Amino acid sequence: MENIDEFLKRIKPGAKKSKLHEFLPALKLLRDKRYTLKQIQEYLKGNKVEVSVAWLSAFLLAHDKTQEPQKNALEVKETYKTEKTVAENGEEGLARPPGITNAAWSQMKAKARADKRKQKLNSGE
Repeated sequence: MENIDEFLKRIKPGAKKSKLHEFLPALKLLRDKRYTLKQIQEYLKGNKVEVSVAWLSAFLLAHDKTQEPQKNALEVKETYKTEKTVAENGEEGLARPPGITNAAWSQMKAKARADKRKQKLNSGE
């Protein structure tokens, strides 16, 4: 049976940070110079760091201080047309606001249509 001291000498603890952290300045420079994720992946591969393009994309998005966080539906309602306005004016000409997912926008429009139907029923139209 292996004791704890032998185990500690033999096995290094898992890294707390991604190996990509040491390359972060270089990665940001490459993105600023418009290199593709695939090209950046090749650069990392040359430095013995293998990651998928999806993982690289997620890492860069998570460490991009200039990008605004995605807004939730309640924040968008305050800065863009409210559900009631959408229902009153119809959906024509309305584009999905930036910072909100297609799914959340669809839910807002569906709720607005349901509210409009309910309003018509209550008013006796």
